[in-house]
Amino acid sequence: MASKECNNLFSFHLFVLFFLNYLCLTSQAFDNETDRLSLLSFKNYINDDPFQVLSSWNDSISFCQWKGVTCSSRRARVTMLALPSQKLGGTLSPAIANLTFLKVIDLRENNLRDEFQLKSDNNFGGEIPANLSQCSELQVINLNRNGLVGKIPNELSSLPKLIALHISANQLTGGISPVLGNISSLVNLSIAQNYLGETIPDDIGRLVNLEFLQVGNNNLSGNIPPSVFNLSKISIFALAFNNLVGSFPSSLGANMPNLKQLLVGVNLFSGNIPSSLSNISGLQIIDLPDNRLSGRVPDNLGRLTNLQRLNVGRNFLGGRVDFITSLTNCSRFQMLGLDSNQFSGLLPQTIANLSINMNNLQIGGNKLSGYIPSGITNLINLNILNVSWNEFDGPILPDIGKLFNLRQLFMDGNRFSGNIPFSIGNLTKLIELRLDGNQLESNIPSSLGNCQQLQILNLSGNNLSGIIPLEVFTLSSLTISLNLGRNSLSGNLPEDIGNFQNLKELDLSDNEFSGRIPESLGRCSSLEHVFLQVNALNGSIPSSLSALKGIQDFDLSENNISGSIPQFLQDFVFLRYLNLSFNDLKGEVPKNGVFANRSAVLLDGNNELCGGNVEFELPLCGFARDSVGRAGSVLKLFRAFEPLDRAEIWICGSGQPGVDSERWRS
Repeated sequence: MASKECNNLFSFHLFVLFFLNYLCLTSQAFDNETDRLSLLSFKNYINDDPFQVLSSWNDSISFCQWKGVTCSSRRARVTMLALPSQKLGGTLSPAIANLTFLKVIDLRENNLRDEFQLKSDNNFGGEIPANLSQCSELQVINLNRNGLVGKIPNELSSLPKLIALHISANQLTGGISPVLGNISSLVNLSIAQNYLGETIPDDIGRLVNLEFLQVGNNNLSGNIPPSVFNLSKISIFALAFNNLVGSFPSSLGANMPNLKQLLVGVNLFSGNIPSSLSNISGLQIIDLPDNRLSGRVPDNLGRLTNLQRLNVGRNFLGGRVDFITSLTNCSRFQMLGLDSNQFSGLLPQTIANLSINMNNLQIGGNKLSGYIPSGITNLINLNILNVSWNEFDGPILPDIGKLFNLRQLFMDGNRFSGNIPFSIGNLTKLIELRLDGNQLESNIPSSLGNCQQLQILNLSGNNLSGIIPLEVFTLSSLTISLNLGRNSLSGNLPEDIGNFQNLKELDLSDNEFSGRIPESLGRCSSLEHVFLQVNALNGSIPSSLSALKGIQDFDLSENNISGSIPQFLQDFVFLRYLNLSFNDLKGEVPKNGVFANRSAVLLDGNNELCGGNVEFELPLCGFARDSVGRAGSVLKLFRAFEPLDRAEIWICGSGQPGVDSERWRS
């Protein structure tokens, strides 16, 4: 009997076990179905899927195998939805909030731009769905670069496990909500490149676990709350491109000991650069350009052995630049930006001892003087060297060609003298070369023809002489500007000029060029700005120039150009400035196009032009000049009486202009 009761009891327990297991499986199946339907709803809200990434989202396979979907191994519940950079277009389904086990949502760099068309009772009006707060397991939200609109929902502050909120590069407005300070678990907060406006709330200073703060380019204003400067775990502090004011606390180095990147350029900060920054041993980037900082650069920054970048350009900093010597201790140093400040004095010879990793040296726009230290050519990995608009003198370093990795070389606006070194032709990676506004002389070196990647070449405003080497005309890479103006260059312009078929600007003005304008110039169909004034060019304007349809500025003044003004110039719809003055042009002036705007056309000093619009005050065409050259006066008088019957005006038989006094009309 007892055995039978035991068997019955065992059977009952077994039944209960199977029943509970059935309920568990049924519940799991139900929950799984909820996830599947939520994902299908997400798919239905997407109206543009150029890469067909959602084509696998069908019942032929488990939804846990759908592209971009990750499930937990035990419960088969969706834990991650990651479809970054797929150019998905449409809206974000509110059903995504039903993925209650979701930990990561990564939809950055898509095109979720439309207003959210919610079918529930909620009305979010185009904002990020506030019901995302129902996904209590969410740890990462990444919706960067989607064009989302509206405010940052306050409801997100109730997500207890959220560690990363990335919603940068959208169109969000409404300020930074103070309730974000309630997300105590938050480690990464990236809300840059929106239209938030207003100020940084003091509540952000309560995010004691925050390591990454990126709120740049948001039109923020006001001071940074002191509590934010006390976030001791901060590693990345990025607030650039705002209108923030105030100064940095002198204790910044002690308050943020874990700081690696200080990115607060393009604001309105004033005051000094704190010397306490030298105490942050892991600091890699100090980026403070375009502010109102004053005083001197601390001379102890060389203690930052991990420092890679120091950019304080376009401030009001001054004094000598001897602090460069301390930076020679920074073995990883790559970029020094001191441009457009008030630094003065000589460059220290120790600049030659900066890290071999240096790729960007910008010291232009100061009051630095003397010679450039020859050891600067030790920095063989420089991509950019900018020493422009200072008071440097002496010759350009003969071995400048050692900097063979240079892509941009700016030495303009100084007092450099002597020749352009032949070794400059070793800079075969150059894209931009500016030596204008100096006192350089002699010939243009033919070695420039080796710089086959040059897009901008500016040698204007020097004392260069001789002809343009034919090697320069082989630089078909010149697509932006060739400026050799204001020198003493001579000779004829060769037909090789037609090689500049992609060039936008050609300036050969104020030289001693002679001969005809080459017909091949018409092959340079991309030209927008042509300046050939103040030379000794002759002959007529070539008909081939009719191909320059995109030209905007055209100056041939002060030459010996003859013939007539080509009619095709009035067909140039983009032409806004035309200067043909002081040449030997003759014949009728066109009336249409740019010629209809008197202020856009200069024709003075061409004594045999006629016709055109009345504003030019030129004689009518077809009237001969008298022996004393007074016909112009008669014809101007004739124009003054244009409303009268022409029969009422006489020219006296003596050849002198006149009007019958009895028929004079005022």
